[in-house]
Amino acid sequence: MAADNWLLIFRTYSAEELAIEIDSLKTQLKNANGITGQTSGSKSYTRDLLNLEGKLGAACQIYIEKTQSGMNARMRGGWAIPDFSGIRG
Repeated sequence: MAADNWLLIFRTYSAEELAIEIDSLKTQLKNANGITGQTSGSKSYTRDLLNLEGKLGAACQIYIEKTQSGMNARMRGGWAIPDFSGIRG
């Protein structure tokens, strides 16, 4: 259900905003290094890596939808332009 919420949320982002969000999520995952909890003084922090991965997956899915929509529409239309330039008679 959480991934569905992120899909809806990310559909409101522009392609540029999604690219920034994807970079941020990738950085967060790289910096996590498998650490899911940390204590600093009297405060403790936890990070759900699966949630972070789900959020990144949703952002990537919507980014692909937004940036390749023209190509996908052509593919659904059932037409293509063949390139015969490499064929010799």
